[in-house]
Amino acid sequence: MTDAERQRLLDQLLELHFDLLDEPDASALRSRIEREPEVALLWQQTQRISDGLAQASRLDDPVAMVNVAGQRLAKPYQKRPLVAAALAACLGWLILAAGHLASRPAGPPMPIAIKARVDTQPDSSFAVNVQASPVSGTTTDFLVTPATLSFSVLNHRSVLFSGVVKTDVEGSVRIELPDQMVIPAETRLRIQAKQDSERSPSGTIEIPLPPTRCVTYLTTDRPLYAPGETVYVRSVTMTRVRQTAVVEVPIRYSLLRPDGPQVHSEVHEGVTQQGVGNTAFVLPADLDPGSYRVVAESLDGLFPSEQIPIEVKAFKRVTMAKSVLFDRRSYRPGEMVSATIRIKDLAGAPQMGARVTVQAIAGKSVLHRASGRSGDDGEFECLFRLPRSLMSDKARLSLEVAVGKVRESRSFPIPLVQGNPRVQFFPEGGELVAGLTNRVYVQTLDNSGAPVEISGEIVDEAESVVAAFTTNRDGRARFEITPALGKTYQWRSPTNDDAVSLPTAVADLPVIVTGKGVFGAHKPIEMVLRSLRSRAVVVHAVCRGRLLTRQNVLLHEGDNPISLEIPTDAAGVVRLTVFDDTDRPVMERLVYRKSQDTLKVSMNPILGEGSRRFRVQVSDPSGALSRAVLGVSVVNEEVAVQANQPRMTMPTFFRLGSEIANPEALENGDFYLSDQPESEVALDLLLATQGWRRFAWRGEGAMTSVNQKDLRERIVRLLSINGEGERQSVYTTDDEAKIQAWDEHLKASHESFRRMLVGGSIWTLIVFLLGSVWTWARHRRRWPRSVALLMVVVALAVPGCGQSQSTVITPSADYDTPSAVLPNTDLQDSPSTPSIMPDENEQATIEILQSLLLNGNSEAWFASQPITREKLQEMMVRRGLTPDTMADDLLAELRFPIRQYAYTAIEESVNEGSVPATLFWNPMLITADDGTAIIEFDVPDTVERLRWHIDVHASDGALGSWNSVRAVDPQMRPNRDLAD
Repeated sequence: MTDAERQRLLDQLLELHFDLLDEPDASALRSRIEREPEVALLWQQTQRISDGLAQASRLDDPVAMVNVAGQRLAKPYQKRPLVAAALAACLGWLILAAGHLASRPAGPPMPIAIKARVDTQPDSSFAVNVQASPVSGTTTDFLVTPATLSFSVLNHRSVLFSGVVKTDVEGSVRIELPDQMVIPAETRLRIQAKQDSERSPSGTIEIPLPPTRCVTYLTTDRPLYAPGETVYVRSVTMTRVRQTAVVEVPIRYSLLRPDGPQVHSEVHEGVTQQGVGNTAFVLPADLDPGSYRVVAESLDGLFPSEQIPIEVKAFKRVTMAKSVLFDRRSYRPGEMVSATIRIKDLAGAPQMGARVTVQAIAGKSVLHRASGRSGDDGEFECLFRLPRSLMSDKARLSLEVAVGKVRESRSFPIPLVQGNPRVQFFPEGGELVAGLTNRVYVQTLDNSGAPVEISGEIVDEAESVVAAFTTNRDGRARFEITPALGKTYQWRSPTNDDAVSLPTAVADLPVIVTGKGVFGAHKPIEMVLRSLRSRAVVVHAVCRGRLLTRQNVLLHEGDNPISLEIPTDAAGVVRLTVFDDTDRPVMERLVYRKSQDTLKVSMNPILGEGSRRFRVQVSDPSGALSRAVLGVSVVNEEVAVQANQPRMTMPTFFRLGSEIANPEALENGDFYLSDQPESEVALDLLLATQGWRRFAWRGEGAMTSVNQKDLRERIVRLLSINGEGERQSVYTTDDEAKIQAWDEHLKASHESFRRMLVGGSIWTLIVFLLGSVWTWARHRRRWPRSVALLMVVVALAVPGCGQSQSTVITPSADYDTPSAVLPNTDLQDSPSTPSIMPDENEQATIEILQSLLLNGNSEAWFASQPITREKLQEMMVRRGLTPDTMADDLLAELRFPIRQYAYTAIEESVNEGSVPATLFWNPMLITADDGTAIIEFDVPDTVERLRWHIDVHASDGALGSWNSVRAVDPQMRPNRDLAD
C-alpha cells in the first residue's frame, strides 16, 4: 500500500468513526476491517486519534468508539434538518454581504510609492529611472505592475512637454527628455503613476529640473564710434552642452555709461531667432567721449549677463596704421622699457622713412623724448629707463608720425606695476602632495589684475633653492618640486620686497600629470596618476557639463598611465576630476581638446562696372558647401585701425572664453587656439590656473592663496554657466494627504465588515440554535446535544473575526488636487449661460485677447467679460486659429526684427566730409542650400580698404569665423551716373 493510499484509507476510517459515510461505503469498510490486518491496525490508530480529539475539545462525553469491527454504533443520522439550517444561515450571510457591499464607502485611488533616480550616464539629455511599488506599511497587498506613468514638464502653469510610458513587470521604466528641449528656471518634472485597472492606485512625484544652461556671444559692428553714430549689436545664444543655436531666448539689451547709468532711458527687448538677437542704439550727438558698455541680459535666466566695451570719441581721417609692441607686459619703476613702433599704410605695407616723434609721459612729467625715421620695415625702436620714483601710477607713450604734409598722432598706455605683484601658486590637480613630484603653475597679477612678468626662486627652510621660474607675457609659468611633509617653501625675488609661501604639502593623495594639457581632435585624453600606495579612484571627464566618460582605476605605487576615450564630437575645455573610494573629489584639472568641426568662409567680389555685390560661401571641414547663419560686418579700415584691442572671435569665445574666468582680460584670446607653436604652452598655463578653483567653491581643500574678491567675481560668472553644483539624485513620494485618505477609507471598510460579521454570527447562532432544539425534540438522542454544543462554540467564535484592528500606513507622497495645481482656476461645476457675441465682434475679441496674452492679463479679462473660454474656442476654430498658431503668431511679434544696413552712394553726397565707418551690417544672413549668400553695398571713393568680419554657425553646432582686410577693387566703385 502506497503512502497516498494509506492516507486516503485513514481519512475514510475517520469518516466511519464519526458516522459520516453512506451505509454501503460503511459496510464495505467494516468488512475490510474484519478481513485485512493492516486495515484493522489503521482502525485502532483512528480510535486513538479520536480519543485525542475528544480530550482536546474537553468534552465530558466522548463519542463511543467501535470496539468490534462490524458492529454499528448508531442509526444513520437524518441530515435534512441540518441542511435546512445551513441553507438558512447561508441565505442570511448573502443578504448581509450584499448590504455590506452596498454601504461600503467609495475609496480613493490606492497610493503607489514612486522612486526616481536621476541618471548620470554619459549623456547630455536629462533622464530618470522610475520604480513604482506599493506604499510601504499598508496592510493591503496589491500589485502595481504593469503601471502607466504620465509625466509632464511644468514651468509655473505651462506644460512644456508631456508623455505616457508603461513600466515593465518589475515596475521600472526610464523617462528621457529630448536633447534639444529648453528648460527654463523653476521647471519641474511631474510623474503620476496609475495601475491598469478599474479602480487604479496612483502616486505623484515632482523632480526639479536643472535649467538649460546657455552661453551668449555679444558683438558690435565695430569697437569705435563717434557721437551721433549708430551702434549695431548682435548676440548669438547657444546651449552650453551641445553648442547648438536652437533656443529662442528673451533678451534685454542696454547701453551703459562708464559709471553705470543707461545712456538711453529705454531698453530693447525681444526673442532670438535661431539663436540670433540684434538691436541698434543711436548715440546722442552730445555724448561725452569715453568707454561705454553694451549689455545683454537673459529675461529667463538661461545665460549669465554678457557685456562688451565700446569706445566713443571723435575720430579723424587717418592714412596710417600705428601700433606699439612692448617687449614686456608690465614694467616696474627703475626698469628699462623697450618699445617697437610699427607704422603701415592702410594697405598693410610698411611706411618707410616716416618722421617719428616719441614722448613718454607720466602725469604732467615727460620721462623721455626721442625722434627719428622709420626703417625699411616701417619700425622705430624706442628705449628708455623708468625713474625709480613715479608720481603717477599711469603713463603713456605719445606718438606723432609725419609723412610729407600729413601728420597723425596717437598715444598708447605704458603698462606700469606699482607695489608688489600678487603671486598665486596652483599645484596641478589642486593640492601640493608630499613625497611626489608635483607640477606647480604660477600666475602673477598687479593690483588692477593685469599680468606681470617676473622671475624668482623657490627656497626651503634651509634657504636652499629647489626650483626657479620666469613668467611669460601673460604672467604665467610652471615649475616642478618634490616637497617634504611638514616643511615650508617660499618664493623670493630680488624685485619683490616680501616672500610668498607655497601651499602646505599634504599627505596620502595622488598627483595628476596631464603632459602638454592640449590634445588633438578625436584623440584620447592621456594622463599620469602618481601615488605612494595602491588605491582605487574614479576619473570623470566632463565637457561643458556633459559627462563624457567615467573610468574606475586601481592605482599602484608609482606612475599610472591612463588613457580616456571620449566621444569624437567632444571638443573644447574638458574638466578632469579624480574621486577617491568615498566619492570625494581629490584632484581636478582643465585640459583642452581641439576641434576639427570648423566652418570655412570665403568671400569674393562679383566684379563689373559699378558692381556692388559680393559672394560669401560657407563650407564644412571636408570642403562641401554648407547651409549656415552668418553675421556680417564690413568696416572702413581707416576707422578700424584706431581701435586699441582686438576682440575674441565667436569660435574662441564658445570653446574657450565661456569656460574660464575673466576672458576679457586676455591680451589676444584667439592666439591660444591658433596654430602658432607657443599657443599650446600658453593655453596649458592658462587652463592650469583655472580648474582647481572649483574645489574652493565646494569648500574642499586648503586653498589659502585665493584672493577672495577675485574668487567671488569668477564664481558669479562660472556658477551661472555651470549651475549650482551637485543636485539631489534620488527622489521619493511623500503623499501624506493621499495616504491619510486611504487610511480613513480602510478604517471605514473594516468597520463595515465588522458589522457584517457580527450580524452574520448572530443570525448563524439563532438558526443553529433553533435547528438543535428541533432536532432534540424530534429524536431525543444524545448526539444532537453534542452537535448543538459545537454550533454554539463556533457561533460564539465567529464574532471574534470582526474585532477592530489597527492599520499603519507610512505617509508617502504629496497629493496635489486640481485646485492646488491650478490655484487660480475654478474647477467646480456650475451652470452658466454664456452670451453669444455678434460675429462682427469676433475678430476684435481675438485681437484683444492676443494683446492681453502678451501682457499676462488674460485671466482678469475673462473674469470681466460675458464670453466664456468655450465660446472663444469656437470662434478661433471658425477662423482657423489653434493654440499652436496663436503661439507662433505671438512669438513672431516678440522676435527681434533683422536690422540690415548697407551703405549707398547717396549717403556720401549727403554726409560730405565725414569719415564713412560701417559699410554693411547684417546680424542674420542665412545662406542658400549651396552655402552661398550675396550681399550688396556701395563703396565710397574715400575708402581704400575694407575690414571684413563674418561669424558663422550651423544648426549642428559647427562654428566658424573669418577676418580679413581687403583692398577695394576699382571696379567696385559706384557708378556716378546711376547714383545721380
